[in-house]
Amino acid sequence: MFHHIKFLYTLIFLTFLSFFWPSTSLNAQNNFLKVNLGGLFYPLTLDKEIRSEIPPTVSIGFESGFDSLKLSLGGQLNYGYTLLNFSNITPGIDYSHVIAYEGLSLFIDARKYFIISRKVVTTNQKFEGLFLGLYSGIQNLNENQFVNYNYEDYSLTDFYLDKTQKIWVIGLGLEAGYKKTIYRKIYLEVMGGFGYGYVTKEKVPLQLDNYINSRALNLLRFELSIGSKL
Repeated sequence: MFHHIKFLYTLIFLTFLSFFWPSTSLNAQNNFLKVNLGGLFYPLTLDKEIRSEIPPTVSIGFESGFDSLKLSLGGQLNYGYTLLNFSNITPGIDYSHVIAYEGLSLFIDARKYFIISRKVVTTNQKFEGLFLGLYSGIQNLNENQFVNYNYEDYSLTDFYLDKTQKIWVIGLGLEAGYKKTIYRKIYLEVMGGFGYGYVTKEKVPLQLDNYINSRALNLLRFELSIGSKL
């Protein structure tokens, strides 16, 4: 099973590279490159005592708009920690633990942009403004990142990453967001998405005796990106 998933992962990644490799057939005015600032600031969402232990996530995306189709296609490659993490204080024990997931994620997007005015909603062929879309995601993640620390003085007592346990995530999602040029070719983009799919693990530990369903594991997307028109 894992060999088939790895083959699919490799095939999608190579297709992504070949599709978006620079070509004279693409309109350069409709090509965009971006970096997700949300991933860089991700450690700030964690408990302040452990922020220095968890590095930021590197996230690079590409998008190309097609006037004839009135939509855009793009992709984003992330390496680092995903949005999903848990921080819990176990009742009766003076330790807290954090569970997070680290690895490689690839998202492929199809979007349509809209102009909203007081009178009419029309398709925007400038590929800016409000957009709605679909995305597919495939991820290969290290499963349990634990950081245990004393809840009274917050001294770290244990920090490890179990690289022997890998999980695969494959799914689809809906996204919505807004993209706007702020200076010449520089633009900002805000986007959120919710995905659902197949995970090679039934449950995710929330506490020592509590688990949650993992069908939407790590397919959530909340992004603040800065980019440039190519």
